[in-house]
Amino acid sequence: MKNIYLKNMKQIICASLVSMIVLTGCERSVDGLSAPGLSENPNVYIDGFSAGLEYYPFADSKQTAFSVDTETSYDKSPSSMRFDVPNAGDPGGPYAGAIFRDENGGRDLSSYNALTFYTKATKAATINDVGFGQDFGENKYQVNISGLRVATNWQKVIIPIPDASKLTQEQGMFWYAEGPDEVTGDGYTFWVDDLKFENLTGIAQPRASIMNGNDVSLTSFIGSGTTVSGLAFTINQANGQDVTVNASSSYFEFTSSDPSVATV
Repeated sequence: MKNIYLKNMKQIICASLVSMIVLTGCERSVDGLSAPGLSENPNVYIDGFSAGLEYYPFADSKQTAFSVDTETSYDKSPSSMRFDVPNAGDPGGPYAGAIFRDENGGRDLSSYNALTFYTKATKAATINDVGFGQDFGENKYQVNISGLRVATNWQKVIIPIPDASKLTQEQGMFWYAEGPDEVTGDGYTFWVDDLKFENLTGIAQPRASIMNGNDVSLTSFIGSGTTVSGLAFTINQANGQDVTVNASSSYFEFTSSDPSVATV
């Protein structure tokens, strides 16, 4: 038996991530080439759905939670995406949740660095999960913000992409999951508008972390394995505030600082 010490690898992972971005910025490898004819359309919902987008609610969610709202929208646009979170005990389903998937074979999103949108709600609330990369398949490049705070006024949300060079054929354009208030059991409504992928300027200080940024020590038997969890990616926005997302392990490359003790 050996003691395996898993120190926070955010500097190691971040270095790998930055090097991948720099090295692949000018020339994409053969394995990273997108399929011929894939769209690079960044728009998901701009005054209506982009071509080929389909809505798939989670099987145990309220199937009618989503609708198109022509009365409430951001910046006087014709419509917005409306999500009605059910009250506790709603016979239609205990929560609202779904994915929006591109049915034209996916899109090449490698030239963008973030998914952005505007959102507001009927009351101050915290959305459990919202992001992209869920496709009801491998969910290989899933990213999400957990605990997104929303208010009664429109605000812009930025969900950074850890390594856009990976997204050469992505179908999961957007997904969300939200339930009623845990204390009161009350549901509410929130809206999303101008949902699109962007190449933002002002994003800085990209850094990754494991084990939720904590230094963790584990004791294990020789030959046994353990799971590295709590993968996150953080950037600093133009307004000076950090934003952190949960990210799939497929975005990162892992190395061991001492292969005689632990290997990846």
